[in-house]
Amino acid sequence: TVYTPPILKWHPPICAPLRQRENAQSEKINPKTNNHHARKESSTMKITKITVGCDHAAYELKKKVVAHLEERGIEVIDVGTHSADSCDYPNFAHAVCKNVQDGVTELGILICGTGIGMSMCANKHKGIRAGLCGDVFSAEMTRKHNDANVLCMGARVISFELACELTDIFLNTPALDEERHRRRVKMIEDLEKGGFTPETAK
Repeated sequence: TVYTPPILKWHPPICAPLRQRENAQSEKINPKTNNHHARKESSTMKITKITVGCDHAAYELKKKVVAHLEERGIEVIDVGTHSADSCDYPNFAHAVCKNVQDGVTELGILICGTGIGMSMCANKHKGIRAGLCGDVFSAEMTRKHNDANVLCMGARVISFELACELTDIFLNTPALDEERHRRRVKMIEDLEKGGFTPETAK
């Protein structure tokens, strides 16, 4: 018999209620200063240089993203690939992550067919926090909450227009300077070092 996959029902995204709750929480009064919390997300980052890499599946999209970045006046270090010939994505994931690790650029962008392989490779590198994003809410939150330093995208999953929008959000959004987020990023770093001790579930 021939297997027929089930038809999946579409459900609306839940990001709007989450965003409303986050905004409401950020507007609470700080009892120590009697002022509203300074909302760091209201400011934007000033990124002047970025490293970008892709595999053959994302070559065409990468060219367009690079052109978009250069139109914004951002210097792009393009580590390849430089053609649509079949290649191995780990090579380019490593090149981008090495530049971020060495401080050549603060952030990086990796694109492959789905973004999955690139994100897997990137997150094997010490100090790299790569977020695979296919919507604007995830691109914003991976910076705010996770302090991601590499954006991964899937050329076979999203459009050029959305890729540029995600790129802009990623570059313009700073990490929130809040203790809970700093603590969790520190826990990720401890996991990398093998010194992570999980807290007892409450």
